[in-house]
Amino acid sequence: MGQFFLDISGTTIGALPSDMTLRRNSTSAMWGAQDLDGARVLRYLASTGTGSRAVSFDAITSSGVSELFSTFRAEGSPRFALFASDSPDSELAVTAATDSNVISAYARVSGSFNGIATANFTLSFNNYYSIRFRVTPGTPKGIKVRVWEAGTTEPATWQIDTTTSLGSTTSGYAGLISFDSNKFHLFKDVGIGTDGDAAPKTAVAAPTTLDTPANLAGVFGARSVDLRWDAVTGADYYEYEFRQV
Repeated sequence: MGQFFLDISGTTIGALPSDMTLRRNSTSAMWGAQDLDGARVLRYLASTGTGSRAVSFDAITSSGVSELFSTFRAEGSPRFALFASDSPDSELAVTAATDSNVISAYARVSGSFNGIATANFTLSFNNYYSIRFRVTPGTPKGIKVRVWEAGTTEPATWQIDTTTSLGSTTSGYAGLISFDSNKFHLFKDVGIGTDGDAAPKTAVAAPTTLDTPANLAGVFGARSVDLRWDAVTGADYYEYEFRQV
């Protein structure tokens, strides 16, 4: 199980966060941090060229039931991918098209696009939206997508809730993809959850305190040490033995 949340607050303007990697036809000028709307965002803009441009998140790999959450603002069609690989390009993904107001789930297999399902949803370049995309491995695989206006309550229902036999869920990176030229894609947040963990909407907090064992005692033998302590929250008793072999 694992969770990852992209934090770009300390990323140099114009630079790619250190825990991300350029993929496919991307170059460093296409992806970078930018200050906008009172926040630092990850910006995509390709002025020329064609083809798939992508970035991946190094800290986590799609595994088991996997989710991707993002808050974004865009013109064109940003794509959110799980179980992705390169050469040839493959992914299970969803695209949110602001130019056609359609959400589309698809599978690309060895470079070939295969549509899975679509749903209508009005998207404006002037607004931020949130998306949650979930892939459940199996035969068939489960695909769920929901999009809502950022800052409002996440809905309980999914705009897309379907299955597919397409694509591989053996392994792959989680990432962002675009084919657009001369169109901005802006990402405020990206969270990823794997092996059944939900994709986080905010940074995953690290533990700040550690429990102190109660009644810790060591019993020393000729070739062993026996450590014993009480559970902090109850009367349970724990014991570990370390023995020379």
